[in-house]
Amino acid sequence: MSSSVEALRPNQRPELANLSDDTILESYRAMKLIRRFEERAEESYMRGFIHGTMHLSIGQEASAVGVVGALRA
Repeated sequence: MSSSVEALRPNQRPELANLSDDTILESYRAMKLIRRFEERAEESYMRGFIHGTMHLSIGQEASAVGVVGALRA
């Protein structure tokens, strides 16, 4: 094994090795916020408060957070 993999905490994914705990936690919080927004938007749509069509991205929160994180870097 390479030294970078050996330095990983137990069960940590290699692609997360260079991210701080704060960055991972902030990403998780952002994903939860996006999910809550999507769920509320769907609820509003189902109750007739939003007209037209809607495409939700529930389950794709990590893609948005990851792209924004890469753009900031």
